[in-house]
Amino acid sequence: MLSCGPLPRVAGGGAKPSAIAALAREVQTAADENDALAMQIIDAGASELAAAAVSVASRLDLHDCPILLSGGTLLG
Repeated sequence: MLSCGPLPRVAGGGAKPSAIAALAREVQTAADENDALAMQIIDAGASELAAAAVSVASRLDLHDCPILLSGGTLLG
């Protein structure tokens, strides 16, 4: 089950990337255990990331470009 461990450090703003990354790992672990809230968080984050990617591609007039996934969270 998802706990509030590092959440106050991140939710208060000004969080270091390492604090956000630590929270992402906790959320993924909880989602892997079928925690409903964690799965909602991941779904919402994925939707926001996809919308941002579409917005950037549109503003740069990029069409039919490959999408590459990278980063520790995406690669596991």
